[in-house]
Amino acid sequence: MSCYHADMPELPEVETVRRELAPWLQGLAILEARRVDAPPGPKYHGLERAQGQRITAVSRLGKFIVMPLSK
Repeated sequence: MSCYHADMPELPEVETVRRELAPWLQGLAILEARRVDAPPGPKYHGLERAQGQRITAVSRLGKFIVMPLSK
């Protein structure tokens, strides 16, 4: 039995996406932050703190794209 998951991108694909996103996103301010898959009910705690902050970098940690924020 294979544990391969077809939706998980390979590392080179993640790096390619990171390189494409970096020039477009770095330095931009976040105007609104919300979860699109959230069920009805209480808001996701902490997400509203991203509003008004700027993306300082677009980097990668393994297969995750990381975008640190700063005001």
